[in-house]
Amino acid sequence: METQDRDFKKYLYYLSHPWPIVWRNFLAGTANGIGFLFGSAVVIALLTTILQQVLGEIPFFSDFAQAVNLWLQSTLHARS
Repeated sequence: METQDRDFKKYLYYLSHPWPIVWRNFLAGTANGIGFLFGSAVVIALLTTILQQVLGEIPFFSDFAQAVNLWLQSTLHARS
């Protein structure tokens, strides 16, 4: 019975004070977004490097890979 009372009180506190939960969810969403951004940048940089080495002998692909690599480097340096 005491466990049910404690759980019910926690639930009532949750209903009457939603801002701590909203704040935690906001921080979690922000962290997920930043993680996605950095993870995507790393994956794109690795793919570009690999493609540049593999397809570096073909002129069209070599020029394209160099342009993407320069763009990534300038974007990353501009943000840091």
